[in-house]
Amino acid sequence: MERLDRDGASLAGELVDGGYLIPALTDIHTHSDFYFDSDTANQFAKNMGVAAQVGGLCGFHAVFDETQVTREAFEEYAAFLGTKGSIFTSFDALFAAAENAGRVHAQLLGLNAYLFSYPVTEQTDLDAYVDTLAAVFEAYPFAGISVGLAYHPLKTLPEAVFQTLLRKLVARIPTVYNYHIRNQNAQVFESLDEVFACHRGANAHCHISHLKFAGATHIGQVKDRFARFQTLIEQQDFPVTWDVYPFSFACTTLSQFLPESDSWSKMTQAEVIAYLEQNPPYDFANVVIACRIPAYNGLQLHEIATNKGMSVEQAYYEVVRELEGIGAYFRQFCTDADLAELVFAKDAIIASDSFGVENVHPRCTHTFTKALACAHQLGDAAFTDMVCKLVEGPQRVFPDLSAPKAYLYIAFDPDMTVDLSSPEALIDQKITQCVLVTL
Repeated sequence: MERLDRDGASLAGELVDGGYLIPALTDIHTHSDFYFDSDTANQFAKNMGVAAQVGGLCGFHAVFDETQVTREAFEEYAAFLGTKGSIFTSFDALFAAAENAGRVHAQLLGLNAYLFSYPVTEQTDLDAYVDTLAAVFEAYPFAGISVGLAYHPLKTLPEAVFQTLLRKLVARIPTVYNYHIRNQNAQVFESLDEVFACHRGANAHCHISHLKFAGATHIGQVKDRFARFQTLIEQQDFPVTWDVYPFSFACTTLSQFLPESDSWSKMTQAEVIAYLEQNPPYDFANVVIACRIPAYNGLQLHEIATNKGMSVEQAYYEVVRELEGIGAYFRQFCTDADLAELVFAKDAIIASDSFGVENVHPRCTHTFTKALACAHQLGDAAFTDMVCKLVEGPQRVFPDLSAPKAYLYIAFDPDMTVDLSSPEALIDQKITQCVLVTL
């Protein structure tokens, strides 16, 4: 990291005084393979100083087998991740697009998306299945495998089948596995153990994506539970890393409140309402809908319910049916004080979990700049630590990942203060310049 004065800045172009020059950043948790065709998404990344990305997260990748499933079915399955233009029928096409993406791109093999094209049952020969999947993995320069236990079809795979499948995979393909664990609420440690159990006795790297300790059950207890998590990591006989994004809200597909991704098409209104009443989502009424319909986009469920004269459960059913399961929601999942325990931890890795471009989410535009701005306010030592985490963290997960050949110049207004809950406008005022440069 280098602090530039006016003379130093002249080497890099028209830069303001007093900023910092650091290596360009790598974002290890994006769905960037779903929006190669989006100039908007690419510009979002550049605006955060990101010049390298890892795609294929939460078990998804942008490839389907048209001999097994229809394009329409796959679009419905994965459309909430990005734009329909960047969906491919072969990994050859995906990797060709990556070569021409104008950024360093590494790709994970998404187990959920693979299972969508090639389902398994209790009758499947899992040894043969894993061998076939391994052949695909070895045929392309995948950086690892991603697994989404909260998403279909892994979400509803019988436990015995899942455990057997994953253990065989970990043994057969000893790469880095990136996990969206099954539950971040009260069952977070059970969900972690479910993943760890599949790795014990093997050498494969286990990476926990977007660790949150989400929901009311953790508020005020994150410090103690994070210490328990770190102790748990130390007890494992395989490498474990984890990442976090510096936002105290979650955002994912709208259908995740139901047992399966396509439950909206299988369950009646009465069944959906009964399920939600028996399994009440945390802070459900204040969930904010993000979708293509102006009458719903940006509104909380209780506002939609009031407009319709319905309960929030009824309103949710109406929205998810009208959207045909496609759309997203976001909501607060922890306090900023609790989140800071994770963001500023020494072993934290910062990642965006960027979500596509049709429903822009703040974490797409200020993930890394927010982390840098908040650290900068804590002094030079904290800012240096954050820069080191952002630059060096990705190499802990993907040691062979090529670093981008660019630099980020970032400058701050010392009189402006922001925190992890700051809306975008305040971050834009705090950061007086943020630009990728080459020297």
